[in-house]
Amino acid sequence: RTTTAAGRACATRRPVLVPGERHAGGHGTLAIPLVLNGRVLGVIEMRLAGDVLGMDPDVQRRLDRFATLLATILERRRAKEQADRRVASYAELDGVSSALARFTEIDRIEEFVLSVLGKSFESEVAGIAVTSWGRDRAAFVVGGRVTQVELDAVLSEALGRDIAREPLETMRQVTLGEVVLDHVVRDDLKVLAVPIEAGDFVVGYLFLAGADGIKFDSEDEALLERIAAHSGAALERSALFGRIRDDYAKTIAALSATLDAGERVDRGHAHRVMDYSLMVAEELGLKLEDYEQLRFAGLLHDIGKTGLPQEILLKPSKLSPAEVLEMQRHAEMGATIVEQIDFLNSLTPIILHHHERWDGKGYPMGLVGNEIPMLARVLAVADAFDAMTSSRPFRAALSVAAARREIEAGAGTQFDPRMVAALLEALDRQALAGATG
Repeated sequence: RTTTAAGRACATRRPVLVPGERHAGGHGTLAIPLVLNGRVLGVIEMRLAGDVLGMDPDVQRRLDRFATLLATILERRRAKEQADRRVASYAELDGVSSALARFTEIDRIEEFVLSVLGKSFESEVAGIAVTSWGRDRAAFVVGGRVTQVELDAVLSEALGRDIAREPLETMRQVTLGEVVLDHVVRDDLKVLAVPIEAGDFVVGYLFLAGADGIKFDSEDEALLERIAAHSGAALERSALFGRIRDDYAKTIAALSATLDAGERVDRGHAHRVMDYSLMVAEELGLKLEDYEQLRFAGLLHDIGKTGLPQEILLKPSKLSPAEVLEMQRHAEMGATIVEQIDFLNSLTPIILHHHERWDGKGYPMGLVGNEIPMLARVLAVADAFDAMTSSRPFRAALSVAAARREIEAGAGTQFDPRMVAALLEALDRQALAGATG
């Protein structure tokens, strides 16, 4: 987006805060550049309350860290897309490339490659060794009677060093022959090995071995190299996928920590809301994808409060009607933030609508009943229960029993009755487990 704040942030490679003026009905703007290795990859803009003249330094530092994490994700996604294209470029080899593209776990890639080797070559041993990304092991398909010492000899020749063997019995979906525990190595044992490369690095090896008349020619070597090329692209993609997945978790943790720093009156609220939401999800038997959505939405449901004035967030007394309206803006502000982030934008309707009411008297849109997204209804009851059982500067926390009564009384008016029943049942199970545990 081309704005003054965004332009300045790109030019200076530093966050830019442009205060708004409340009397003019304006909003402040915070522009945070996404910078990695000196390159600006993009800018995040946040609309802030009109009277904001500055931002808490601790919140600013956390936002800076979040921006760095997001820039790293964007760069790694670019690298992942390059790896995806590399995998696709070998699709002509009997569908191996397209099959490997479905796998994101290295174990699954190893198993598939082993099955391809077993079908493609006449050999007594076919194997893959992955020597990068914290792994240092080999897995085999054994097609005949091979001694343990022969396996050691194959590895020694293929890799030129010792490597920890993956126990054969732990490999899934692999047909194994017989490994004989003796010290015989046949004189005519032949080994063919090729490196697996990812970019400019050797990340492992494919190898074949056989004796008793088994020989490998140049065509075998060429085919093995093609399979190694597929394997390298798939392994690189898997490693990038794993790093991106880790970065997602770190980014969400950074966002949650930013929220926690901004709302000092209730540390831990986001994690408790997440826990209660997942308890409700379990009672309802929701899908795994819904669990993940609730986990992240629970942590980030109040992220919009980072754009509210500290004097409202930290006010030691009840908010005025005008301040209540200002506070209610956090749902829309939070939705705006996550909507701009590709891997979080599916949370937008949950965060936007978690303060809607079943009877239509909530905010920001006054949705009624099932018009409210289901996961937002889950989050609403979890958020309310934790708010009731947490102390505020202007009131004491309710007991669990009193909060249960309040939640139950709100069924059919403030809350979806089904969500209320699920929360109360989950709390009963939790109490029973605590009493018997």
